[in-house]
Amino acid sequence: MSAIIKYLVCASLLFSLNLKAQGNRDEAQFRLQVKKLQTLIKVRDFKGIGLMMHFPFFTAKAELKNEEYPTDPISVKEYPAYRPEVFNSDVIRLLPELSEAQLSEIEGNTDLYFAELRKLTDRGSKMYELYIQYPEPGTGAESYFSFTFGKIKGRYELIAYYGKWPVR
Repeated sequence: MSAIIKYLVCASLLFSLNLKAQGNRDEAQFRLQVKKLQTLIKVRDFKGIGLMMHFPFFTAKAELKNEEYPTDPISVKEYPAYRPEVFNSDVIRLLPELSEAQLSEIEGNTDLYFAELRKLTDRGSKMYELYIQYPEPGTGAESYFSFTFGKIKGRYELIAYYGKWPVR
């Protein structure tokens, strides 16, 4: 093999290993933020949770031409007013006990909702979703909520929420 080909193979391998290492760091940072969120919810530290959020913070999905997109953003000033709807009793009860199955990486080529949120994040970083579906007490109905985490300026933050019931 020529020296140029060996160099290209080595460079390609190093680039691949670097991407994998970056992905592992992203996942580790995301998981630390999830643990922090769980701890803050357990002690009802909503001011601390607010410091983990990126504003504008999107609170719903809307549909347009069979595509969903993030909508109903709230500002940091509006957070105290909408906090009880975002961090409602179901979120407070269920989020601290979430399982591994409720965490997922959001693939790069995905729907419009996540593509729009990705525009807020650091280039090349991963996004993650925490999604919980659960039975509504006393009924046969199901409910759900989701939080999306994105890396902004090198730190994973909560960037969006949606649930069965609107925040606004």
